[in-house]
Formats: sequence, structure tokens, C-alpha cells
Amino acid sequence: MEITTDRLRLRALDSADTAALVTYLNDWEVARWLARPPYPYSPQDAAAFILFMQQRHEADHPLLFALAELGSGRLIGTIGIEPGGAGGGELGYWVGRPHWGQGYGREAARAAIAQAAAAGLAGLTAFAHPENARSARLLEGCGFRADGTELRDGRHGPMPMSRFLLRPL
Repeated sequence: MEITTDRLRLRALDSADTAALVTYLNDWEVARWLARPPYPYSPQDAAAFILFMQQRHEADHPLLFALAELGSGRLIGTIGIEPGGAGGGELGYWVGRPHWGQGYGREAARAAIAQAAAAGLAGLTAFAHPENARSARLLEGCGFRADGTELRDGRHGPMPMSRFLLRPL
């Protein structure tokens, strides 16, 4: 499944995205804000993630996408929603540093939120590092509201994260 926005195509990753994944996720200015991807990020990590996303796209309403520029098809990031309890899900995303400040994250988040609603999710939660003002602004610009902090598992153990809620979708 693919979703098209004004400037993006949300799609499954494929092997042609390996180099971009490895490059972007080895940029500490991107990776430092992310709890889940390993750092450093290897081609083997990329291959595993590509396979995982492709398997997720076999579902009726996939909720994990590569972000590709509409014109060039180049990978610029990823976005996903992990379904969770109480009919909701957790939104996560990253955009490669060369593409920061251009509104791609917000554009992709709005498309992912619409896909989550189509999949029947009742609401979403998202987390951002307390020092990541860009991510907080993106979430608030998409209708999320700040809802305190929560200790979350990170790459190097538990870390406090700002929690944002969007209810209902």
C-alpha cells in the first residue's frame, strides 16, 4: 500500500533504501533522539528493518512507512504506528537531517494519523525527548497535547520522555 501527500510517497522500504537508511541513522544528530534503532546502524540492521516493514505491509492497513520524496523517490525518513492497548497506538518517526525544517515530518504525521483512523485506532500516543523541541512542535501542530513525562526504555536503559496524546482521531 502507498499513500501520496503533496510532496511525499509513504511506501514500504526496499533494498534500494539500504544506503540511505544506514547514512541517516548513523548521523548522531538524527540517532540521538531515537530510542529504538541501534547506533551505530549497520547494513544488516537496515536489511532486518526492510524485511520487517515489508512483512507489515502484508496487512490490510499497514501502519509503518518509508518517507520518499514524491518527485525523486529518494528515502528521507520513516514513520510508523505501533498498535497498543485500549484501541490506540504509538506514533514514531524520524527524518534525515538534510530534510529537517521543510515540513516533511508534519506532512507524513498527518497522513499516518489518517491511516491510523482508517485502521480503526481510537487514539495515539507519541514520545519525544524533553530537549527535542522540533518534535514537540511537530506533534502539537498535528493536534497532540502534552501529557507529562514517562520513563521509557532507550538504547542505553530507561530515560524520561515527554508524552503526547491525540484522542480521538
